Amino acid sequence: MYETVKLQPGLLTLTFVAPAEGSADALIRPVVMPASRQALSLMFEAGNVAGALTSPGEFCVIRCGRPAVLGIEISARQTGAMPRGGIELNYLSRRGPDPAPDETTGADYILHLAGHGDRPASFGSWTGGDTPDQAIAGLMIRARTGRPRIVAQDPATGQIAQPGDFLGSRGGFRPFSELQLWIDEPDGRYRLGVEAEFAEAGRVSASGTMVSLHGMSTGDRLLRLRMVLEQMSADSEKRATARRNDRIRIFRKG
Repeated sequence: MYETVKLQPGLLTLTFVAPAEGSADALIRPVVMPASRQALSLMFEAGNVAGALTSPGEFCVIRCGRPAVLGIEISARQTGAMPRGGIELNYLSRRGPDPAPDETTGADYILHLAGHGDRPASFGSWTGGDTPDQAIAGLMIRARTGRPRIVAQDPATGQIAQPGDFLGSRGGFRPFSELQLWIDEPDGRYRLGVEAEFAEAGRVSASGTMVSLHGMSTGDRLLRLRMVLEQMSADSEKRATARRNDRIRIFRKG
């Protein structure tokens, strides 16, 4: 069974609801279609690595940046059986659509500050809230031609955001307590240099093609962020090229 639902900008939950009678038997999988990839992001509960709802009460949080369509695939866990169970959509907040792309054209990435709004940021500069209450709850790294793709993940929720997609929430749902960033398919020419300031852990830093930044606990809050895309030396690039060309070749007799 497959259906689509139209969503309006805001923060909402998709919840697995038990049938009125009998036991539940369904696998509910939200599907972000290509046309909606720039508008929708999904956050599942910690430990949910399947990207699906498997029992009543399980839910995922959906951030909708502009009017979009979400696909929902519902199937039975038992082969040949009819699915038993339903879904419920509840809006936690309703906001206006995301700002038009030209409002932050020059920014390398966008931060969402809880209870405040979006703030554009440039590589090499510290960016964050004006007060400790304005913790960072969302991050979107822009896709640029001629620049490596930088992917972001919130390890606490498992959510992954590709370039151009928002990680986290624009509704102030939960400030980041940790953050992971990496260069997709690194070629040895660039690495990331990232510094972060947490409310409890203070300032932490990391560099490389993949970096992880952690607060003191799951209750810590990311307050400020500084990112740099560093160009690596020619020797590093040559070593990376050699590794990419180090393939096993199989020769067959004619």
